[in-house]
Amino acid sequence: MVSSKRPKFPCPAWFLLSPLRTKIPTHLQVDKISENELQIFPSDKSAFSLLSFLDSTETYGGQEQLRKLLSRPLSDAAQIAERQELLRFLMIHSEKWQLPATGKEVFTLERYLNSNVASVRTSSTIDSFLYGHWYRIRHRSHFAHFTEGIQEIKDFIGQFAALFDENSTEPIPVLLQELATRFQVVLTEMEDKKITFAKGKLLFKNTIQYDYFFRANIFGRSITQRLLTLYYELEAYLSLAQAMKTHNLVFPVFTNTSQPEIYIERLYHPAVANPVANDVHFDADKRFLFLTGPNMAGKTTFLKAVGLAVYMAHVGLGVSAQAMQLSVHHRLFVNLTNEDNLLRGESFFNNEVKRVVEAAQYIHQGRPCLLIFDEMFKGTNVKDAMDCSQLVIEKISCRRNANAIFSSHFYELALVISCLPAVFLQYFAADLTAAEPRFTYQLKPGVSDVRMGLLLLKQSGIEQLL
Repeated sequence: MVSSKRPKFPCPAWFLLSPLRTKIPTHLQVDKISENELQIFPSDKSAFSLLSFLDSTETYGGQEQLRKLLSRPLSDAAQIAERQELLRFLMIHSEKWQLPATGKEVFTLERYLNSNVASVRTSSTIDSFLYGHWYRIRHRSHFAHFTEGIQEIKDFIGQFAALFDENSTEPIPVLLQELATRFQVVLTEMEDKKITFAKGKLLFKNTIQYDYFFRANIFGRSITQRLLTLYYELEAYLSLAQAMKTHNLVFPVFTNTSQPEIYIERLYHPAVANPVANDVHFDADKRFLFLTGPNMAGKTTFLKAVGLAVYMAHVGLGVSAQAMQLSVHHRLFVNLTNEDNLLRGESFFNNEVKRVVEAAQYIHQGRPCLLIFDEMFKGTNVKDAMDCSQLVIEKISCRRNANAIFSSHFYELALVISCLPAVFLQYFAADLTAAEPRFTYQLKPGVSDVRMGLLLLKQSGIEQLL
């Protein structure tokens, strides 16, 4: 419970030294197309999304805070480390750090704050006392509504205070300190406005006065909204921590290197059941992966897994791998599919060119980036497609601030680009000796010259139909 004086609240050394920060987070740049390609948020095209994979929130506000965290991956190593520190802490201390109210209780509180029962404004304490008695008799149901709502706010604040009070003896992560500081600021502002909760039954005068303050007064409404936001943020963090444990995700290590690098051991896509894991290595010398392999061999899933791992790492999350080490990137660019635009009169090939130009613009800025292309230039003839691919590969591989993966069916390109110093070749194999193609989904060094298009077409039974 919260006392009639200043509410009891922990004031250990870490609290006294943790003012609210004003540093604006810097974010990894990811455009909407790349976000959709990696399936960060739910869509009609896919059952999997990163949000649903990590979401165990019970409130709409908590889910929106989780969405906010996922939509803003960071590009500052210190800020990423702070988020990792918080999630590690919550994973270890999950029994001590639990939400101060249930989702149902928060929903009831939200319903009270947004109810359309008119609040009553009084001019003095005596007026509130007398009017409270009269209102209780004349409008019994409304008065009961006020009383229950104020009691919910009182309990909500008391439970929050108890959460911080019970865990005040040990140091806590910086981001949790900031939540505690913001909570203390709210309590101080309430006390300054003479909004305090005494033990025992709520007084008549306080019922009318506090209901108006919390539901009709602009400042009071801002206080309740900030309290709920603190709850939603904690709920989102706890959801992420729970997902880390449930899915055995591994926190990556960020290195302080001027050029982009990525090392991943036994990477897999979190949506795949019984996945085959693969290693990924990019460094200052080997920056451009030319990936080949037949249809259904696993290329696109691998590309998504790499992009998703880099994305999750910059959110401050663990990744689906045995281990991961990488430098901070400032741009993640993914292009797996393209469409024409009839309304704008843009062809399929024109949209492919536009995406490549967008990628080039980010490379030109000179900041570390990862580019992922899947079978580019499908919208033109084979000769043009190979020439365009060769040009793009030659140019991108020369830029030391970019790591890139370029998947293609044009294995003939390997003969031309294998001499480029930064390019390395890998492929996914297929066994066509049996009646049905068999895939290992294992990444291997070299180039695949397997062609399966005609085989798959014949197996579909089209010859019998036509």
